[in-house]
Amino acid sequence: MTLYTNGTNPATEAEILSAASAISRGRQKRQNGGRKPKLSKAAQADAATRLESGESVNSVAQAFAVSWSTIRRLK
Repeated sequence: MTLYTNGTNPATEAEILSAASAISRGRQKRQNGGRKPKLSKAAQADAATRLESGESVNSVAQAFAVSWSTIRRLK
């Protein structure tokens, strides 16, 4: 059995729920400060320097014990 509230259709209800979820996630991120970074600012600078000197993304990632995608985002 499907229940429609106030004459809305399922598409608009889904859009409303999606918007409410996005607002809630944004509120949580502001309150909690978001996820903590894997690398400190100093480590990020060091990794960026190593990348600029020509070292591969994979070797830098292994040196800092993080994934290659974390290092790739520094570029």
